[in-house]
Amino acid sequence: MENKMSEGIKMQLLMYIEYVKCGVKPIAFMNLQSRYITEALQLINQKELKLLIKDIQGCEEWKTIFLYKHNYLVDIINNLPNNPTSIFEHWILGKACGYSDEAIGEFING
Repeated sequence: MENKMSEGIKMQLLMYIEYVKCGVKPIAFMNLQSRYITEALQLINQKELKLLIKDIQGCEEWKTIFLYKHNYLVDIINNLPNNPTSIFEHWILGKACGYSDEAIGEFING
């Protein structure tokens, strides 16, 4: 089985890289199969960004990767809710990912 990510996944990752690099989003994250982590790391390092990898509970073959530029964001990433349920948790997750208050409010209000 080939360990090269599909063009669709690569394009999504490159879009997130650009968002973080340009400051549109403080943090971007996506779930990625473990076999693509090395390729993702190469793309991220080319843009001088940082990567935090977290396990997905109960799913060995997948990881959640977090892209960020500034070191202080590691503490924020480590404290983000996994399954937001409250308005506060949705708001903080939305803010960390660069969404506006209006967009977050629309999501919360359905």
